[in-house]
Amino acid sequence: TTNERAVQPMPMASLNRSILIGAALMMALSMGIRQSLSLFLPPVTQDLGITAADFTFALAIQNAVWGLSQAPVSILADKFGMRKAMVSGAAAYLVGVLLMLVANGTVLLVLSNIFIGFSMACTASAIAMTASARATTVAQRSLMLGVVSAVGSLGTPTVAVGVQSILSHADWHYGVGLYIVLALAMIPVAYMAGGVDKLPAPITERTSMKEVLGRAIRHRRYLVMSACYFVCGLNLIFLTTHLPTYLAQARGMKGAEMAVFSGLPLMLSFVADLTGGEGSDKLARAVSLRVARRVFGVGGYSLAALAIFFATRMDGGFMAGLLIALG
Repeated sequence: TTNERAVQPMPMASLNRSILIGAALMMALSMGIRQSLSLFLPPVTQDLGITAADFTFALAIQNAVWGLSQAPVSILADKFGMRKAMVSGAAAYLVGVLLMLVANGTVLLVLSNIFIGFSMACTASAIAMTASARATTVAQRSLMLGVVSAVGSLGTPTVAVGVQSILSHADWHYGVGLYIVLALAMIPVAYMAGGVDKLPAPITERTSMKEVLGRAIRHRRYLVMSACYFVCGLNLIFLTTHLPTYLAQARGMKGAEMAVFSGLPLMLSFVADLTGGEGSDKLARAVSLRVARRVFGVGGYSLAALAIFFATRMDGGFMAGLLIALG
């Protein structure tokens, strides 16, 4: 496989690089906007006269739509091409943030998050990782997926700091203005990532949705991974939405600290993605892929459990939050 990569024509190698760069930037923009939405909770609730529960309900709807849209979006991407799915998702993101800009109450805020939730299924980790996997060889896949994930993780702290700096000095609508610029930038990078349609499609057997669901339910590793993602999503929403707001209101955390705190989990994820991708790649070559996955999986969850355990015994809010983010 390595030799095949070495003799690969330059146009194809250039296309693969373009796909990887586009996927990484698309995921960085998509996750950066979504993960920093919690910073708008205080100014939006005060300006629109809604409650924190209304705001977080809109975010909950967003997450539900994201999850429910994954399978239909994947089917459409297989049928019509990943580029159309990604670019459509980026356009839906733009509509979502425009609706947020003109929102005057809970209804438009929820509608905004419905568009954002759908667009996440088209531009976030699942479809970005699929495109990246097809643009890499098997030998380099773990490393390159780690690099793409790491770059994608940088979007959250970068966007969060930028948004908070605007919110500290101007009306929250100007912060949404930054989102509009980022959503516009997402369209060309989604188009770049969509170049994966030009690559030879993997040979797969045609199966019905019923058969796919049946296989998934009987696949132990899939069920374990799904449970892990469930916990991961729950933790991220808590860390990036509810905890920073609580620390700001109850513990007096400043806006800049709140922005850093919101991006902290993804900043640490950047380090974990790079080290995990490189480490698992080397361990897989030295021993086996199964052993590499188990070592990093067990090690990662053990570290998370220890971090959360010690966080519950910390008096300082920021230090406890740091440990939780590490977990």
